[in-house]
Amino acid sequence: MKADFAISMVVFNTEKATLERALTSVKLQSIPFHFILVDQSLEHSYRSCIPSGSSWNYLARENLGYGSGNNAGLKNLPDSDFVLILNPDVILNHDTLSVIKQIFSEDTEGKIGILSGKILNPDLSWQNLNKRFPSLAGLLGRRFAFLQKWNWFRQAVTRYEMEDCDPEKEQDVELVPGCFLCLRRIVWERMNGFDESFFLYFEDYDLCQKCKELGYRVVYTPKFSVIHEYQRKSHSSLWHFYLFAKSMIHFFRKWGFRWQ
Repeated sequence: MKADFAISMVVFNTEKATLERALTSVKLQSIPFHFILVDQSLEHSYRSCIPSGSSWNYLARENLGYGSGNNAGLKNLPDSDFVLILNPDVILNHDTLSVIKQIFSEDTEGKIGILSGKILNPDLSWQNLNKRFPSLAGLLGRRFAFLQKWNWFRQAVTRYEMEDCDPEKEQDVELVPGCFLCLRRIVWERMNGFDESFFLYFEDYDLCQKCKELGYRVVYTPKFSVIHEYQRKSHSSLWHFYLFAKSMIHFFRKWGFRWQ
């Protein structure tokens, strides 16, 4: 049966308490949805976290990457008007889906392809995760803070991180984060979902680029907010930094390279 939303959540070595908070917030939504938890952990041990009911689905599979997991999950869900990509560390407010549906319904020309909202830390401070098209200097300056002693790197980071972004203003942006992405289903299908050659990192930026290439808008709005228990894993392990660097190179090859 068709629902308003098809929601995909990929999980890999997530603390169950964190996951359960996210699932509870989804369960409280009043808008019809179909949800799938894509379990890519080695033990496939998250099935017990799924609430009972026909709207809730579970898929255990090999870890072939974040984008691949979401693509597989959404292929297993019925038709819907919208697609929501949701990280297991994101908590929705009780009316999040209702507000998103209203925003899309007011876009009578169907120009909004990707929509993201105000993403907050657990202390309710704003996470500025909207970005401009990245440059090498911006990415390196953000990763290695000492580089910002040089003006060239500091300016590149300021531009990339959209430090001039007003969190209270709805606006078109270049890139929004993959932890919470809402799309029209027709746009998702026209883009063929995520590019699975990105194992982790930059698959969300790539999706935004594809969306704009098709003539749709990527929009940030302050009309709804979610809580994100954010961890910058590329800063915490060499393996994640390797994946980050590999995806960065692939992104630049696909969409063009910028020094600054």
